[in-house]
Amino acid sequence: MSPDQGMMIHISVTQLLDCLADLMTGQRKAVSFTGADTSFELRFRSTKKGVKVAARSGPVALVSRTELARTVLSAAERHAASHLSSLPRGEGVADDYSAALKRFRPHAGKSPAGSATGRQMDLMRQLSDGAIRPEVFAKEWLGARRKALADGERMGEGLEHHLNQVFYALDGYPIDPALREEGDTTEAELLAAVEQALSLLSD
Repeated sequence: MSPDQGMMIHISVTQLLDCLADLMTGQRKAVSFTGADTSFELRFRSTKKGVKVAARSGPVALVSRTELARTVLSAAERHAASHLSSLPRGEGVADDYSAALKRFRPHAGKSPAGSATGRQMDLMRQLSDGAIRPEVFAKEWLGARRKALADGERMGEGLEHHLNQVFYALDGYPIDPALREEGDTTEAELLAAVEQALSLLSD
């Protein structure tokens, strides 16, 4: 894939996210998406039974709004994790893509209030703000993670990836200070991992 082709994909995904956002909010009952610099087209129509997806060749699928939002968001976040970092910070295309992701995430029903995943995010913010001790954070965050897994909470791949990075940092962080050894994750390294995850999730 050439740099120009890659840029067109970034632009197309941004346009798709914004296009579907209008459908998800109910501002429009039907939307049409055409990829940048291509003839590829998809049409989406909201019905009582869900969202009808069609291409120029005919019907493609009938899915619920939530399923459509989560599928699109997951693919967009996976693409961002693999390719967006290659663009310079401050690059307009990258900024537009990140902003579109941020706007679209609520439509996928991610981290609802009261969920265990939402609790993990709250604890991360508390640690970043200095409102909670690292050992308390570690114990409560791991407990929330276990609950999220037990409850089968679903999330986009981007969010899952960043939460996994925090988990990997905690895996090397003994909660009991008496058990800590050289080479273990330090409090500073744990905080850095949490703040990096929060920063990337807010992009």
